[in-house]
Amino acid sequence: MRILVVRFSSLGDLVLTSSPVKSLHQAFPEGEIFLLTKSKYQEIAAGIPFVSQIISFDSELKHKGIACFFKLIKGLRTNSFDIIVDLHSNWRSFLVRKFLSAPHKVKYHKRSWARFLMVHLKSLKIKPKHTLELYNSALRKLGISSTILPPLLNLKKEDSAWAVDYLKERKVFPGDYLVGLSPGAKWETKRWDKEKFAETGQILAEKLNAKIIIFGDEKEKELVSQIAESLKGQNPIVAAGLKLNQLVALIDRCKILVSNDSGLMHIATARNVPVVAIFGPTHPKLGFTPFGEKSIALSANVKCSPCSLHGQTPCHQKSRFCMDFISPQKVVEESLKILSTAVKLTA
Repeated sequence: MRILVVRFSSLGDLVLTSSPVKSLHQAFPEGEIFLLTKSKYQEIAAGIPFVSQIISFDSELKHKGIACFFKLIKGLRTNSFDIIVDLHSNWRSFLVRKFLSAPHKVKYHKRSWARFLMVHLKSLKIKPKHTLELYNSALRKLGISSTILPPLLNLKKEDSAWAVDYLKERKVFPGDYLVGLSPGAKWETKRWDKEKFAETGQILAEKLNAKIIIFGDEKEKELVSQIAESLKGQNPIVAAGLKLNQLVALIDRCKILVSNDSGLMHIATARNVPVVAIFGPTHPKLGFTPFGEKSIALSANVKCSPCSLHGQTPCHQKSRFCMDFISPQKVVEESLKILSTAVKLTA
């Protein structure tokens, strides 16, 4: 049995793909699972359990444009797949389903109409399903009636050892209490104020006697540095511009992650790290929240939210009420609750 799973992007969605991949493995334990994704996410894909082979897709260079994409499909046709599972449902994944032969082909439905109504009519009575529920619905078409499995990323021993050394060099040792902050997001509108992140980090560091580590990508180095400079007497760790597998290893060392609505919150839950996620122009009910009992999604529930599915729409209020109404004190309060609960669950 050869199974092709298609999920090109983005970071968080790919992490969530680990759940249906595990369900497929449980249903077909002798099967080979191939994962088609963008090359820039290979390091994350490599951590998804039960994937036999990663097929990388370079949308920016090698496979840029539809003609080059067809070359990729032509190469894939040399394989003989029994099942194709489309977990992206865009034009590229449609072409993969269309031009590759397989006895069984399924795709997941995004329920875009429900999310459209929430964004444009502000109808919070409509409850779109979580992305993992939608993924699971696609698997039911194959006769797989698995419960939703939590996302999971494996961590290589060498990556874990690297993280220990990286932290030691910065005076953070295995017994230290480490709190993570993730102030970045793809869209500016989804970013909670840096001053509030700094205040939250300051309070948590003092209440928990914790060390602070601040995460970001290459483009967020300045943001991360500004927050670090605002933390008085803490000497926080700036972890920006690292490889994805290194970020996974460092997040794994955290007791909790305070994050915007971004891919890093899903990485944390996939490593069983509690998350306090801050939602503004997007909304938890759109179905992209961190999955698991040890995490919470905070939202101000203002009348104009959600105003965007992914956060790309500029704020028409000219002042982000949805973010302003979430205070550092509230984030700290929820963080302490989660940490208290997490201790009870592991006791």
